[in-house]
Amino acid sequence: MQIILKLCLVLVTISKSLRCWTISGCPAYGCRPSGTFSFLLQLPSSKPKVTWNTTFGPVWNSLGCVGNINNIVCPYRGLRIQGYVAIDKSTGKQIWYGDALWNPTLPVMDIQGGIIGTDGHNLVKYEANGTQDKPSIPIAPFLYPVFSVQLTENDGIPVASLPLPGTFDQVKGKFIPVSTPVIVENRVYVLTEFKPTSDTEAKPNVVRIQRLYAIDVFLRMVDRLHISWYFDFEIETDILAKHKNGDTLIFDLKQSKQLNENNEKVLRFKSRKQKIDDVQGDPLIMADSQRHSVYVILPSPEGKTDSQRTFWAIKDNGDSSSLSYKRFIPASRMAMYETNGSVINRKQKEEKNLQENTASRSSTLSKTTEIPVWLLAQKNNFIHKVIPLNGSVETTLNLSTILGGEAEVTSDIMVSRKGDNEMDSLIFGVTVMGSINHNLVVSLHARGDIQWKIKTPFNVSVIGQIAGIASEGANSDDMLVAFGYGSSFSQSVVFGIQ
Repeated sequence: MQIILKLCLVLVTISKSLRCWTISGCPAYGCRPSGTFSFLLQLPSSKPKVTWNTTFGPVWNSLGCVGNINNIVCPYRGLRIQGYVAIDKSTGKQIWYGDALWNPTLPVMDIQGGIIGTDGHNLVKYEANGTQDKPSIPIAPFLYPVFSVQLTENDGIPVASLPLPGTFDQVKGKFIPVSTPVIVENRVYVLTEFKPTSDTEAKPNVVRIQRLYAIDVFLRMVDRLHISWYFDFEIETDILAKHKNGDTLIFDLKQSKQLNENNEKVLRFKSRKQKIDDVQGDPLIMADSQRHSVYVILPSPEGKTDSQRTFWAIKDNGDSSSLSYKRFIPASRMAMYETNGSVINRKQKEEKNLQENTASRSSTLSKTTEIPVWLLAQKNNFIHKVIPLNGSVETTLNLSTILGGEAEVTSDIMVSRKGDNEMDSLIFGVTVMGSINHNLVVSLHARGDIQWKIKTPFNVSVIGQIAGIASEGANSDDMLVAFGYGSSFSQSVVFGIQ
């Protein structure tokens, strides 16, 4: 299944036998289709170590790796080719390379370890052994920027596309995706921004309008992509203030043409894969299937301070939406544990615990529903524990105090549990600054206690997501896979932690 939203491609592909409650590992960006960056994981000891590492050319904009019990695949750059590399999870050996795409997205992985990826020009599938399924599927017109590839419960066959044209206050334009979409079952949540399509004089209240769409994916003859509702975020007040005297904002026709020619610089938001200095940072969305809510982080208005960055909770009422709350929290990343996110076939020594967790789920609902949202502060040195019900900050973890030096998180925040009724552990890459900067992978208990910390190979900074890969047999261990990059080292390093 494919959704084409003008400048963004969302590929939603998954085996019918694989459901979101049996997902193993991190098969896509965010580890879950809902974008929660969470997994059920049991590392073998309280003092894990780096068991292997492998290096290749610099991929400074990597979103990390995807992986499960059968395969690990990461973005790759070599001397002559770039694309994907598959890595043996036991040894770190580079097994095969896929070079059919140029600067591709982070792919999605099926249960066998095969992947599907795109570069906006073509859609390519590789089997778990590296064999490319030919022919590749061309995308016309090609799409840019492409944020990621994502999962839903359908067959993986491109069957429909959906543009998002619109008219706002009598100004014609299009709503352009500005963040990686997230998915719950067959519902896709897409965050967009309105862009006029011509040099029409636009009223100030048209500028920077963001809209959240809920789009249902159906396998039927007509209306396969159905817009169930959309939610418009309020206008940024600084834009109105600049034009309070009745001035109008002119949209340059040249810029509109650049937009059509895939020049991202006219977008206010940048994709995670692009490094453009003259646009604001990333908006993010995350779906909470238990509370039927969508959380959104919107960057501060242009020229504003950190305090203007906003955290929103939107209630999904089925065929309509409503605002639960809006909080001024300067956050740059978010994550939360997602229940029912574990594999069915855990290690034999854990089966009893899982059976008990399943049997007692109703009795422990008060525990499992106390699942917080974790927000990484915009300066990347504080982590806020937020109560999802009302958006209030319950606890703030000062990483510089905890780690004994000025600290800055460099990766996404991952949330891990040993069981659905356990407390959260936060796993992330961090730089602790001093006379010599040290790059670490750290696991923090929800209370703020350090569970363990590990120095990265070659002192590289960890970027993107850290993939948690749960084993399914009695003779293997769960592991973490991290992607590191160091400008001084001029190499990418992928390493395993067990």
